[in-house]
Amino acid sequence: MGPAPQTISLNYKLFQGSHVSNLPTTFHLPHWGSSSSGVDLQVPITGLHLSHDLVVRVVHLLTDESQALNVTLEEIHQVQATLTSRHTVVDAVLNALKARIAESQESLDP
Repeated sequence: MGPAPQTISLNYKLFQGSHVSNLPTTFHLPHWGSSSSGVDLQVPITGLHLSHDLVVRVVHLLTDESQALNVTLEEIHQVQATLTSRHTVVDAVLNALKARIAESQESLDP
C-alpha cells in the first residue's frame, strides 16, 4: 500500500481579492461549438477531491493569475499617475495663458 492520501483544505476565498467577485457553488460547463451538454456541476459539501498533481497545477495557475493581475493593477496605477500629472501640467499652462490674456485685456482697457 502506498502512503495515505493527504487532504489540504483550501478555501477558494484565499484566492479572492477586490479584483475577484464571489465564486458560485454551481459551475456551468462551457459551450464549445454548437453542442451543449446543459449539465451543471455542483461542488459537493465535502469539497472536491483532486490528485496531488492537479492540485499543484491549479495552485500554480491561480498564483500566476494573481501575479498577472497585480502587474496589471500596477500598470494601471502608473498610467493613472502619468495622466494625472499631465492633466495637472495642462491645467497649469491653461491657467497661465488665461492670466496672460486677462493681463493683456486689462492693459488695453482705458
